[in-house]
Amino acid sequence: LAWEEHDHDDEENHEEGDDHDHQEDDDGPGDEFQDPHVWIDPILAGEMVEVLGNKLAELDPDNADQYRENASAYVDRLDDVDQQLRELSDAARVDVGIFAGHDSFRYVEDRYGFELHSPQGVSPSAEPSPDDIAETIDLVEDNDIDTILYDPLETDGGGPPPLAERILDSTDAAEARPLSSGDGTTAEWNDEGWGWIEQMTELNIPSLRAALDAE
Repeated sequence: LAWEEHDHDDEENHEEGDDHDHQEDDDGPGDEFQDPHVWIDPILAGEMVEVLGNKLAELDPDNADQYRENASAYVDRLDDVDQQLRELSDAARVDVGIFAGHDSFRYVEDRYGFELHSPQGVSPSAEPSPDDIAETIDLVEDNDIDTILYDPLETDGGGPPPLAERILDSTDAAEARPLSSGDGTTAEWNDEGWGWIEQMTELNIPSLRAALDAE
């Protein structure tokens, strides 16, 4: 299905977050590499849902109304996630957080004007260098960061991974909280009936509020 990324230039961002840089990683040649995690941005996800709903309606015209109604209802829920993220961004007292997981939130950072610094690359298999870890530790100390975020899908048992523990042990940060990239699910989330929207509203947004001091 054809889908075209729209321009983010007209989105409102915190001024402090406008110029943040992401490290180049081994996944691709700097700016030429395309971050695949488009679904994390609720606006881009909504555009994709609308494309899928319309295409399914074309392929199965007998059920076209149902496909479009389902797509519209899901987009409404994504719009609510967008509103929650905008309110979080407006309330944030800091504009940088630390994410001890693969660098998967670039679209969200660009749209809502905060930075989630990751010493890891875009790929889950990328390994941070000692210099990347040292830079992250300095960033925690320089910004008095209290909460380290991590991806529970990248750990055994869902607890903080070694990288998050190392940052905690090397700084005055007091806690680690989960932040899901939406790359999968867990048995617990399945039992709760969670999809991606529930991962955002029940897990990610509360964790981001803590990390960005937007309580």
